[in-house]
Amino acid sequence: VVAPIVAAALYEGPLWLARLLGWGAGLVAAGTVAAAALFGLVMFDARGDLDEIADLADDAEQHFRDGNEDEARASLAEAVEKLQDVEAATTSGWMRLTRVVPVLGQHTNAIQVVTEHGAATAVAAQDVLLDLDRDALTISTGSVDLVAVERMQPSVAALAGASIEASDAVAAVPDAWLIPPVANGLDRVLDDIEQLTDAARRADDAVRLAPSMLGGEGTRNHLVLFATPAELRGSMGLIGNWALIEADDGNLRLDSVGRVSDLVPELEALDVELTEPADYLEHYGTSAVEVAFHDITLSPHFPDVAQVAAQLFEAATATPINTVMMVDPAGVASLITLTGPVQVGEHTLSADNARDFLLVSQYVVFDTNAERIDFLEALLTETFTRLLAVDFPDPWDLDEVFADVVGQDRLVLASTDPEEQALLDDLGVAGAFPADYEEGDDLVALVAQNQGQNKIDSWLTRHLRYDAKINPATGAVDATITVELTNDVPPFGLPDTVIGSNDQGLPPGTNRLALTVYSPHSLLASRVDGIDAGFQAVPQFGLRSYTRVLDIAAGETVTIELEVTGELEIDDYYRLVVPVQPTVIDDQLSVRVSAPAGVSLDDNGPRWQTTRTTSSDTTFDIPID
Repeated sequence: VVAPIVAAALYEGPLWLARLLGWGAGLVAAGTVAAAALFGLVMFDARGDLDEIADLADDAEQHFRDGNEDEARASLAEAVEKLQDVEAATTSGWMRLTRVVPVLGQHTNAIQVVTEHGAATAVAAQDVLLDLDRDALTISTGSVDLVAVERMQPSVAALAGASIEASDAVAAVPDAWLIPPVANGLDRVLDDIEQLTDAARRADDAVRLAPSMLGGEGTRNHLVLFATPAELRGSMGLIGNWALIEADDGNLRLDSVGRVSDLVPELEALDVELTEPADYLEHYGTSAVEVAFHDITLSPHFPDVAQVAAQLFEAATATPINTVMMVDPAGVASLITLTGPVQVGEHTLSADNARDFLLVSQYVVFDTNAERIDFLEALLTETFTRLLAVDFPDPWDLDEVFADVVGQDRLVLASTDPEEQALLDDLGVAGAFPADYEEGDDLVALVAQNQGQNKIDSWLTRHLRYDAKINPATGAVDATITVELTNDVPPFGLPDTVIGSNDQGLPPGTNRLALTVYSPHSLLASRVDGIDAGFQAVPQFGLRSYTRVLDIAAGETVTIELEVTGELEIDDYYRLVVPVQPTVIDDQLSVRVSAPAGVSLDDNGPRWQTTRTTSSDTTFDIPID
């Protein structure tokens, strides 16, 4: 946190200060020159310490990641001690005298604010590490030590408070008259402190809320849903099975496993009416008859889906639900990474083959649907039984196991408690749509819903091209959205469950889907394969959605073009947010942005473009000059 601004003063600051003094030689008294010299001497004396502090901080982080807490604490303690020495030097009586010197005083003030609050924040971070017992925070045979979590609460709260104070103090430093290296360094420091503040605030919320989420204040029920993107829905895909995990005083146990289709008759008999959330009810229906449990994932906003799942499950089973998790076959494969290979009957699923088996092979290897359903229930029972009997990696290594599936919304988690939900949103694990989007941003997103009631989407490829013309002076945006959908499924050789159309009269291998394109802009024209075609326009999530049902024969490609127009507030950056639906095959994304002559985009002139293959939400921040 401290290094960037102090480094600017050490390496480049004296040169700029000399220039300032030279330019103002006729106005600068001898005392000013002496003060500048004193400032330079003190800062150069601190230079070696700062380099060593940076090395010690790196060592502490590496020791910590390697599991060597004692070495990490020792390195951090030495770094804190040296940082406090730097703070003492920069806030000494002699240095404080430079505050009264015009121009130089602003620089002294900036350095002193950063070193003072940097040292205070470092001490708070050191206290967190001293209180941390990483072994106690690890899930061990289905249990978490809630006492160890609660023991960390005061030090984590203190770190959050220190970082907030540091952020406010640095943001309040006057930047008038600051030389460019120090001004730029101050900006970098502020960015670093704001990131630290966000992380510390999330940690504070996590250690405060985790005990209750793990049953520290009474039994909590966690519903796990299993969905498949082989039959796409707005959130992940069609739901097949569920598991119920009970948490009580930090102890987790598998309560039961079932099939969502078994819940439907009870819900229909009770004529259950949904009560929330409002956006979901408006777009997808209000009753369990209209919204069959396996289809509640129609919304791409998983927190809404979770609320609906909790209501329906409680109505069908009289079991209140506190949190809802949903995973797809890739998420199950990540769980098997922790348990080791799982054998059910003659089939063994490992972290390497589980995804493909659950996406496609399960529909081929079983002679009857009843056999397949029995296998899935046995698989989930065995997987979760073993999962709650093993020692998990510590939270930092666990992040590496689940980073991809969480980043791709293949494992999402939402809570029925608003405060807990805010934390999950902040952590980026809630599957929110559209994530990372704020009013004033540009956005384009594709959401496909399988209409053929089959498992054909394992062969669906999607190429999204976004060609935007922007005018920073007026905020005008004119864009062409081009979507190429290719159905690469073989028309024969697979069961009807995969390539059939469930009596809809379509040729085998036809992919019937409802495609929705989200944008903040108004629709000017729409075409399918070059021919004018209408799209249903509906406002949703503060955006506009444009939807059309399409039939794509096996081996064919359908091309959709939408021309849109709108206005945005475009200042120093043009920001494009591209939420990505978790599909079996990663999306291909191409973006081209053009501006009027004389405008430079990311220092590349008036045109900017990129192409990538992605399975995660993507944001482009393009500087404008």
